Amino acid sequence: HKNGLYQQNPHLDWSNQRWPKILEHVNAMDADIICLQEVEPTVFEQNLKPALSSLGYDGIYGRKKDKRQLLNHNNNNNNNTDKNRTMSMSVATFWKSDKLTLTHSQSRSRTLTAYLCSTNTGNNVNINNNKILAVINCHLEGHPRKVTERVTQLHHAMRDVSRYSSQQPHEGLILCGDFNSPLPQSACTQYLLHQKQQQGDNNIMEFGGIPIPKKVQQIPPHEEISMASAYPLQLPKKFFTFCAEPHQPFWGLDQIWYSTTFFSSIPP
Repeated sequence: HKNGLYQQNPHLDWSNQRWPKILEHVNAMDADIICLQEVEPTVFEQNLKPALSSLGYDGIYGRKKDKRQLLNHNNNNNNNTDKNRTMSMSVATFWKSDKLTLTHSQSRSRTLTAYLCSTNTGNNVNINNNKILAVINCHLEGHPRKVTERVTQLHHAMRDVSRYSSQQPHEGLILCGDFNSPLPQSACTQYLLHQKQQQGDNNIMEFGGIPIPKKVQQIPPHEEISMASAYPLQLPKKFFTFCAEPHQPFWGLDQIWYSTTFFSSIPP
């Protein structure tokens, strides 16, 4: 952090603190599908891929051109030469290889879509043999005022799924990740719920004061019949992310959506 908020925090020591805790949490969750955001290429290749492979996962990484400032969190290193370096970060998706097989993938600058087919009938996500589950892992545009860009990124990813479905139909869709917009009130939420922006949605203010631009209504509708949020639209306030801009907490920036036509229920 440019103001030094995290630079001296011992819990950010990657090798001795963060990475062991992340791996411990992943192992304890024992999830069939894992979607991660803000993953560095070296972390994917050197840490995540080999460690999760030993736990029975396969995975893919979505390349993107997004560059972030490289922060040096090593408390024992006072060398400032790294402060202006940049690095690429993207999303990564993993799945249990004894339950699911990757049949196809599509990568955009802010989204990574994996098409997964079950390898047996006894898996937690209820995918039958030869049926495809499309999983969109996203990290949408982060600037609070770039509302149109976030909805456009969703539209492009969902359009890709619809187009590929003509070759290999998918039975269900999961869309998850860092939406960088509040779940209770945002253009992304309205787009997913209603397939496109509604006329009355202009009264919605993102981040408590940013109006939804009218040009969002020009974004074509998505073709999924019905999408629902795995989290309640009115989240308890403990589920928050502190945003550097506009410098206050907001609720539900990390989200999970699913197609209701295929998933009759999602366990809590």
